Amino acid sequence: IGDALGNPIEFDRISSIKRLYGNNGIQDLLVNSKGFAEITDDTQMTMFTADGLIKSLIQNPDAEEPDYDIIYKSYQDWYRTQTEPYKERKGLLNNTPDLYSPVGPGRTCLSSLKAGVKGSVSEPINDSNGCGGVMRVAPVGLVYDNPKKAFKIGAECAAMTHGGPEAYLPAGYFASLISGISNGKTLEKAAIDSLNILKEYDNHEKTYNLISKAINLAGDNTPSAKAIESLGYGFSGDEAMAISLYAALKEPNDLKKALILAVNHSGDSDSTGSITGQIIALSKGISTAPKEWVDSLEMKDLLKDLAKDLSDTKSIKNKEQKYSLN
Repeated sequence: IGDALGNPIEFDRISSIKRLYGNNGIQDLLVNSKGFAEITDDTQMTMFTADGLIKSLIQNPDAEEPDYDIIYKSYQDWYRTQTEPYKERKGLLNNTPDLYSPVGPGRTCLSSLKAGVKGSVSEPINDSNGCGGVMRVAPVGLVYDNPKKAFKIGAECAAMTHGGPEAYLPAGYFASLISGISNGKTLEKAAIDSLNILKEYDNHEKTYNLISKAINLAGDNTPSAKAIESLGYGFSGDEAMAISLYAALKEPNDLKKALILAVNHSGDSDSTGSITGQIIALSKGISTAPKEWVDSLEMKDLLKDLAKDLSDTKSIKNKEQKYSLN
């Protein structure tokens, strides 16, 4: 939902946003001619992260970490949806025609996946610090209930395409944050605990300082527009994570208010909306979202189906066929 809210204003300057939508910026989901609020690559890549995790869990449910080759293959499946026309294929997402159209995919994701070489934290394939790594890893934190482990796995998933520390470390932080919240920690506690895990990694200083700044700003009286502007534009992973966490901490009990805050800035609005939405909906529940927003979301039934399977892979019916494992 946050992705869809930020989608129409991605990359627009705040002055243009206010000119188009009023002084408070965009306030509601925009729907297309079919009545749907459109998602972008942020949600799609999150879906394919879930797809890879589900396949890995089905094949080896007791493994300490997922099979990264399987997750990378799911990312390559997503790449095909952005570069090839639809044709009938095996698997839930591979055989969803609505996914087969470009939705503003990031250049780094496309070029990395086109090259077909899987990067890692220890063997980066580039030095990109873009936010395309962090925006997709929330499913990791839902699956792995140890925040330290979730941090490592989230960072590795991001590093498959993004080799800069300000890309994969925020992804690790986000996965760890989601893991902490899903296991009963308050948002504030999970945010601090994940920050302490971040400190254990090399090259953490820039990400650590920016996320710390976001936490501090959320607790003082700095005007929100000024606070977000001081955190950046969200184009890099650390900036996207910082802006999203700030918005979530500033409006922790109201998904709509948090999302409106997260997207109305001069940067990567759909990514910050997506990350913020995942944090608030997990900590407070989807019931905090306006029903009309939920109802109008593109592919909502597919998203629910995928989320259900991610939460309990053992109960998936016809799992080998549904996830093209045979």
